[in-house]
Amino acid sequence: MLHDRITYTSVNGVWTINRLAP
Repeated sequence: MLHDRITYTSVNGVWTINRLAP
């Protein structure tokens, strides 16, 4: 699993994937 530029955030119990631009 790549997670160097990907962050997971939990909002109201819902997990979303935030992919940052290079």
